[in-house]
Amino acid sequence: MELIESGEDPSESENLAYEKVSDFKYLGATLSTKNDWSKEISIRINKAQRTFYALTKFFTSKMLSRKTKARLYVAIIRPTLTYGCEAWTTTKQTERKLRTFEHRIWRKICGPVFDETTGNWRRRYNRELYECWN
Repeated sequence: MELIESGEDPSESENLAYEKVSDFKYLGATLSTKNDWSKEISIRINKAQRTFYALTKFFTSKMLSRKTKARLYVAIIRPTLTYGCEAWTTTKQTERKLRTFEHRIWRKICGPVFDETTGNWRRRYNRELYECWN
């Protein structure tokens, strides 16, 4: 790979033509010319969601314990989500997206809780999720 001098035609190098693109895949990660990782993080969240939905029957099964479901998450889904994360530069918005995805998975693993005051089932609060997986 060669750097293109300023003034050279960037679409041709050593008689080889190539196309200018704003982003491309390299080693499974989407790189952009603006060094913006939000698109890659969204792609990773989407891939992790697809992995989770492929394993939905295990996460909704009454036969598996919470501990086993947590191990499935840590062993299969989290690596899909965090592939290449060492290079990411995150913003509060992207961190919130990642946290929201993780909370969604933990809510599926831990299940709902019965609220004594209303007499209905409700989603677990974030504090209850932390207690569930720690």
